[in-house]
Amino acid sequence: MTQPTPPGIHNNDRDGGADTAPRLDQLRALLETAKPGEAREAVRELVQLSAPGDGGEALKLAARFTNKDKYASKLLLRLWSTARDSDGFAEHLLAPVFRHEGRTELRLSEITSLTGLRHLTMLTKLHLDWCRRITDVTEVDELTGLSGLGRLPAEHIDPPPHGDPGLAQLPSGMPRVDGTNP
Repeated sequence: MTQPTPPGIHNNDRDGGADTAPRLDQLRALLETAKPGEAREAVRELVQLSAPGDGGEALKLAARFTNKDKYASKLLLRLWSTARDSDGFAEHLLAPVFRHEGRTELRLSEITSLTGLRHLTMLTKLHLDWCRRITDVTEVDELTGLSGLGRLPAEHIDPPPHGDPGLAQLPSGMPRVDGTNP
C-alpha cells in the first residue's frame, strides 16, 4: 500500500499556475491519518495553494485539517496575512474555527488590510493595535455584533504612530473599547 505524501511544498509553482489537483488529492488522502504537526503543515501548504477565484477548494480542505489542531486559531491568525485569498481564508478557515472555539474578541497588530474581517460576525470586540496603514474600514460595518473597537494608546507603541487614518474613520457612532470616541 502506498503511503500518502507528507505535507510540504511539492508544487513547483507556488503562484498557482500549475495544476494543483494532484497535490490536493495527496493531502486529502493524508487527512484521516495526519497528526497535529502534519495537519498544521498541510494547512500552511493549502493556504499557499489557494488563490482568489479558485472556488476555495484548497481552503475548504485546509479547514478539515484544522479540526486536528487544538491551537488552530493561533496558527490561522499568523497565516491570515500570508494568504493569497484573505477573504476566502477568513470565510473558510477563521470564521468556523472562531465559532467552534467560542471566540468573540480579536486583537490585530500591525496589519495593513481588513480584507475578510466581515466573515467574523461572532466578534463583539475588536482591537486594532498599531494599524495605521489601514485606509479602508468598510469590512467593520458587517460586524453587527461588535460593541466596540479599540486600540492601544500611542504611548504603548514604540515608536508612536504619526496618525492613524483607518481608526479616524470608524463607522458612525462606533464606540472604541479603549474608551475614546472617534
